[in-house]
Amino acid sequence: MQGTWYVERYLEDGLSAEGSEEHETYEAAFDTVKAIREAGKSARFMAPVGATKEQIASFNALEMVQRI
Repeated sequence: MQGTWYVERYLEDGLSAEGSEEHETYEAAFDTVKAIREAGKSARFMAPVGATKEQIASFNALEMVQRI
C-alpha cells in the first residue's frame, strides 16, 4: 500500500506538539510511532486512503496513539 503516512509527536503532557513527520511506508510510520511511545510520549497519525484495518489497528495497540 502506497501513500503518505503523517505522524505527530507530543510531549509527555500530551497537549504540546513536539513535531511531525511524513513517511512513505506503513513500516516507517509504525516504527516512528513505536519509538515515540517507548520514549513515554503520545502520538497521532493519519493514514493514507487505502490503509488496511489491520494497519490502523496496529497503531491502536501501541496505546496513547490517536488517529487524525
